Amino acid sequence: ALITSFSGRLKNGWRDNGFLEQIACVGFLFQVESLLSTNGSEWGMLEDMDSSIRDLTMFSFILINGSVPGNNLSFVRRDNDNSASRDKFNPPLWEGSPMRIDIKLPVPGNIFTRLPDNLRAGEKIRVYPILFSQGINEQQTIANTVGDSSLQEDINRENFDLLRSYFNRHKKYHLLKNKFPLEDSEVDELEVLQIQLNEIE
Repeated sequence: ALITSFSGRLKNGWRDNGFLEQIACVGFLFQVESLLSTNGSEWGMLEDMDSSIRDLTMFSFILINGSVPGNNLSFVRRDNDNSASRDKFNPPLWEGSPMRIDIKLPVPGNIFTRLPDNLRAGEKIRVYPILFSQGINEQQTIANTVGDSSLQEDINRENFDLLRSYFNRHKKYHLLKNKFPLEDSEVDELEVLQIQLNEIE
């Protein structure tokens, strides 16, 4: 899911140098939503999900030139009309230790040549995973009234703090770097998000 999300975002945003430099400096925000309740066996499932999402902080992305021999695997994708698509992303390569894993993502050569210098040089893109939980069935209603919903509350509180931290990094990058000036609408969106985060307190 992480690789699919990142690849999709990159495929839609690779023409925007501002976006590419932003994720290189600020990192990639990967948000997951859980609809599990905190009642019965789903409590343990939610604990496992929370632990798994936390572990994604060990991952980083490195973009490599998929046109270079050895940088991609043999992988043919075809569209509905059976024609080969040349802009498809190839399967990723992996390296690192159990505590720090780099995902080397081959990208088409025409995209790789347009990446900022730091990304073409192999600079890592950090992953910032966050999880929000909202049980939606009758089991969560039971947990809220006569059971225990503390796990959901703790997860949401902790991840709002992580979101605030990422937001501050994002804001600092745009306001201090000033390499890609913010439009008024973007400033408004940042301010609205800051207000919403403050209201969670």
